[in-house]
Amino acid sequence: MNVARRQAVTLALARPPRPAGPDWWQALQERAWNRYQAVGLPGPRLDDWKYADTHPLTQVDLRLPSGDVAPMDAAQVAMEGVEGPLVVLVDGVFHPGLSRLDELPDGMTVSPLETALGSGGGGVERVGALAELDRDDAGLRALNLALASTGVVVELAPDCRPSAPLSLVHLVTEAGLAPQWRHVLRLGEGAVLTLLERYQGLGTHWHNTVVEAEVEAGAELNHIRLAEGDESAFLTHESWVTVAAGGRYLGAGAAHGHRLARLFGSVSLDAPEARAAWYGVYGGTGRHQADHTTHTHHRAPRTESVQLFKGVLGEGARGAYTGRVVVHTGAQKIRAEQKNANLLLSRNAEADARPQLEIYADDVQCAHGATVGELDADALFYLRARGIAEADARALLTRAFIEDVLVAFPLEAAARWVRERLGQGGGT
Repeated sequence: MNVARRQAVTLALARPPRPAGPDWWQALQERAWNRYQAVGLPGPRLDDWKYADTHPLTQVDLRLPSGDVAPMDAAQVAMEGVEGPLVVLVDGVFHPGLSRLDELPDGMTVSPLETALGSGGGGVERVGALAELDRDDAGLRALNLALASTGVVVELAPDCRPSAPLSLVHLVTEAGLAPQWRHVLRLGEGAVLTLLERYQGLGTHWHNTVVEAEVEAGAELNHIRLAEGDESAFLTHESWVTVAAGGRYLGAGAAHGHRLARLFGSVSLDAPEARAAWYGVYGGTGRHQADHTTHTHHRAPRTESVQLFKGVLGEGARGAYTGRVVVHTGAQKIRAEQKNANLLLSRNAEADARPQLEIYADDVQCAHGATVGELDADALFYLRARGIAEADARALLTRAFIEDVLVAFPLEAAARWVRERLGQGGGT
């Protein structure tokens, strides 16, 4: 990587004085900072970053949050149809006044990262356990760990099954901020949790998030990520998940409108009967760029994974999907499916699709496919001939295109959010 490019971001986000915290946390942050200094931002020389351009991040003025709690109104964080525990994170700080954590079900603990570090409880010692720092593409997660603004540590006791989702709302109210969010989850045996992450911001800003989650035997984690921005907004998000015997992870994501929105996920199926599913929708217009990248590791026999991603890309937008499935030695009788489809609403839109299989076992069922196309002219004519305006006809066809992804979303309010933003037939 070009040294000047790496230094541009290093100077913009210079590390503050060593924060308070236990010795192991300070040592971990020091190690992460050194790793970031060594590898810098990822770029196109790395295969997984071939279609995600981080260069614009070096061309804007970004700074770490000051630590002040910005005034907010409850209406700014509400999402219709979503109740339950709520964590509101504003400008890099936990906002207790708007958060709802006073009626958690028995067996569930949710602590702000800084609180968990102070008490040493809630599984905080698992921070940094899953997100690999030794790889060449570790720049973003190393920077995140070194400069972690805040986050949550969530732990569910065995068989704890909250009836409502846990919502994490990430907001930036001041241009130029680059909060570094860090979340850690651990689901005990048989536990079930739906986690909804939402990202919004004003002006030029950068959300950089890392989630580490351990799903124990028979547990289920439904993980939804919704992000909305404009041509001056950046979002980079990484999820690192391990799944034990009989466990299940479902990751669903949608990014809309950012200059760059990259959602990465790595799931390791570590024992028989573990399952994973990835669902994603992305879109935009103009200079908007969306990238979904997944790594799925089948490390044990009789594991299953499925992936379905769709892009709706308007004038000038670019979308990319890279899905890598690795079937490790000895992982016999596994099943893995990947599908990516893209709808181009303009001749100036671009879609890149790369489903990948890497197989080191001989008794497997694996399939992948990718398509890129336009709205069906005959279907559009059919609707127009029945008196439907062109804009409405395009919206109907667009919504039909993404609907099979949205029905797999584990929360209807999240599916509705996507329909409202990506189902308009114009890529907006």
